Amino acid sequence: MVDSLAKRNENTIGERRAFLNFFHALWSTEKKAVKFIYSLARVIAIVKNNSITINEPSAEGDTLIVVINGLVTAYAAGALFQKTDIRQGRDQSVFIWERKSEDSATLSFRAIENSVLFLISTEKLKRACQMYPVLDNFLFQLIFPDGVRSLKCQLITV
Repeated sequence: MVDSLAKRNENTIGERRAFLNFFHALWSTEKKAVKFIYSLARVIAIVKNNSITINEPSAEGDTLIVVINGLVTAYAAGALFQKTDIRQGRDQSVFIWERKSEDSATLSFRAIENSVLFLISTEKLKRACQMYPVLDNFLFQLIFPDGVRSLKCQLITV
């Protein structure tokens, strides 16, 4: 089963819980920052053996995608719908979907086990970090070490 993000308007309780667990270190002292980044981002749960498709990068630029928990395989499909496996992601793996052209490529994630993804445009993330510098520090310590490790395994560039 493939689900498109275009149909989704609101997060489920499980998605909200996963998001709060991901940001639990900030929640006790920086509730406003966590609420703000939640308002800018999308959190998506994918049930084992199901897929979710992102039709295009954020209109504001590149998209940062973090596997909050679970295990997924990411793949891209271009205009000719040729499926290209990119890589697998596990807890706190970081994917960056870069806007390279106006091609209508799609990016899909297939859950190998129940998984939750966190998506935010890099421009919105920059804005959030400027408003709440504590987010910058938190994400740098938590996400970016995995992102640096991911560079050795090639980040997603579609």
